[in-house]
Amino acid sequence: MAGKGGTTWSGIESYRAAAVGADRQEGIGQLFRAWGVPTAVSTLEAAESHDCVVASGGVRSGLDIAKAIALGARAGGLAKPFLAPAGQGTEAVVDLIETLSLELRTAMFVTGSASISELQSTDYVVLGRTKEYLEERREH
Repeated sequence: MAGKGGTTWSGIESYRAAAVGADRQEGIGQLFRAWGVPTAVSTLEAAESHDCVVASGGVRSGLDIAKAIALGARAGGLAKPFLAPAGQGTEAVVDLIETLSLELRTAMFVTGSASISELQSTDYVVLGRTKEYLEERREH
């Protein structure tokens, strides 16, 4: 499942339409650019119904992966952070993977999680706009 926060296909359509001069499609793409369910919310809701959730959409770091796992995902999927390193070569991609791994392991350490399953059951707090969004969805 991919939540709002990562690549938005309406945004991509907007760029494509602009490139070919299709003004109406470009406007519609821009109109719906922010449409969707935030990744944290969709992760929580999907994990209530499924035991194999991979969170995607705006996941940029090992800390984001850790947060997704704490919210019920089994893993986090990310692509954008790999775009620049992929253009630089294999060593840059490997370096990013090592950084992501270290960030995830650090998040596990500071939460006292010795394993992914322990991270899945760690306590967490949802604040701000995400908390408000969840409360509104659960009221309706």
